[in-house]
Order: sequence, then C-alpha cells, then structure tokens
Amino acid sequence: MAKPTHIRMYAVAGDGTYVDMREDYELPDFGGVMPCVGDLIVEPGVAGGLDRRDLENRTVLDVVARYFYPRTDPKDEWGYIGVLVVRERPAKRHEEEIVTKR
Repeated sequence: MAKPTHIRMYAVAGDGTYVDMREDYELPDFGGVMPCVGDLIVEPGVAGGLDRRDLENRTVLDVVARYFYPRTDPKDEWGYIGVLVVRERPAKRHEEEIVTKR
C-alpha cells in the first residue's frame, strides 16, 4: 500500500523565521507535483462569510523554499515527503482574473 505523501506548509514570519501553518496537502492537491520556488499558490480558503470572488479577500502564497524528507526505512509510516515555505501576500489587481475564479 502506498504511503501518504503529505506536504506541510510553513509561512515566513515578519522576523524571517518559519512558522508552521498547520496545513497539510497531498501531491494530488498540486496536480501530482511538489511546487517549486517561485511558484504561486492561491490560498484555497477565505475568512468565514467572505466572498471568494472578491479580490480583497484572496491571498497568494509565494513559494520561497522547499524541503524534502527522504524515506530511508521502508517500514516508516511517517507521512511527510516535504515542506513548502511560503510568503503570504494579498492578491494583486493584475491577478484578479486568476485568483477570483473559484
């Protein structure tokens, strides 16, 4: 049976440290590919009750680093394959067509 392929998200804090966002994704969530540095991810959620189609309510995650955890023990049930470090920012006006579609 295939082991889970979880990817943990960390955000860059104002002081430059990495903070666990406590959000996990799996490879299929990213089309089967671990995002690379420079990729942009549209934050899937918005605060409760806000309109997802309003640009002001959308956040974009800039991938600034990625880390991999190789599995060296075949019996290891630990599910993470890596970590994405992202810098959160508000969506920009020129991205409106992309980030407000869903």
